Amino acid sequence: QEEKLETEEIDHRSDVPGGPSHGDDDDDDDDEFATGSGSTGSGESSSTDDPTTILPVSPPVIPESGEPLGSGETVHTYRLTLIIQEPFRADYLDRNSADFKRIEDALAVGFNKTLQDLPGHRIIVVQGIHKHPDLFQSKVTLDLTTFNFSDNATLQTRILKEIEENRLIGGIVVLKKGFTFRDFQDCTKDEFMCDVTRCIPKSNVCNNEPDCQDYTDEQNCVQTAPGKILLSFSIYLSISILPMFT
Repeated sequence: QEEKLETEEIDHRSDVPGGPSHGDDDDDDDDEFATGSGSTGSGESSSTDDPTTILPVSPPVIPESGEPLGSGETVHTYRLTLIIQEPFRADYLDRNSADFKRIEDALAVGFNKTLQDLPGHRIIVVQGIHKHPDLFQSKVTLDLTTFNFSDNATLQTRILKEIEENRLIGGIVVLKKGFTFRDFQDCTKDEFMCDVTRCIPKSNVCNNEPDCQDYTDEQNCVQTAPGKILLSFSIYLSISILPMFT
């Protein structure tokens, strides 16, 4: 009797107008993938096979330049600066702002497209977007990390050619003037790359005293907790000001 009831339920579900016909397994599978709710024979979700489904990806762990990865890969990082034809906005100072992410995402897509036929794969991270003397331009500092490919000359030539011929990377106008390209390995592990032309001691980073002209050594630093500032101000009031009114 239970088997008969299950059969009736299946027949009723299949008779819904527009639904799959009896015995048409292929169409049933297609509907499952289209909705993203289907399951494989093992009972696991088949959404990973759906090209329209975007799954969260954990950020990669990037070791220091030149260190081998677990699968035999090698990683290399380069520091680049670009002048883009974009007026500077205050939101560019916030890495989590929509404007900052718009620039970073566009450049990441553009660089990957420009270098797509080279071996290995790449990760682009914008470190900062800064003011430029020209009000209609901004200066971008970014890190290009390459896996299994570290031909400096080829990378630099390919990027410069794209800028010279198209003046566009990821839909953003990029000027040849102001372009710099430097290997991160030029600085030691105890140094910080500054202005893409020199190295400073890491002890000078986040010390509230800018050493780099582009202020990259004072960006993304842990700020003093507001509670500590408030506490200091309260102590100042109690010692210096309040006695005047007693």
